[in-house]
Amino acid sequence: MEETISRFFDNKIIAIAAAMALVAIMLALLASCGDSGGTVFSGKGLATGEPGMNIYSGKEPGQASKIERPYPGAPPLVPHAVDKMNITREKNDCIGCHKDGIRVGQDVATKIPESHYEGTGLAGIRYNCRQCHVPQAEGEPPV
Repeated sequence: MEETISRFFDNKIIAIAAAMALVAIMLALLASCGDSGGTVFSGKGLATGEPGMNIYSGKEPGQASKIERPYPGAPPLVPHAVDKMNITREKNDCIGCHKDGIRVGQDVATKIPESHYEGTGLAGIRYNCRQCHVPQAEGEPPV
């Protein structure tokens, strides 16, 4: 019986020591990454000092050039400012230009595809455009 108890405590001690060694290795790896000074990236136009935030063009519709989609089937990026555009239960500011693909300056707004409709209106999940379509950021990617 004493031998069983002794083995039990020996195994626990080994497990605790291994866990502590793993934590020490992880902390050392994190420390070697360096301090970013609170910014995510300090390259061309992407850093705001806010984690996960990028600087977007702020250009009006029709003024910015479009960035190609990163892969086939990817939702198009938004080439204009969206900070003053609202999407609420009662109103979606995107629909005004994108429902029929109206001309804006020398460009034509990307028309909302048929796949986004359910009956005569936008499908519920498609109503919040910005859950898939994000503003394109200027500058080089951080990685």
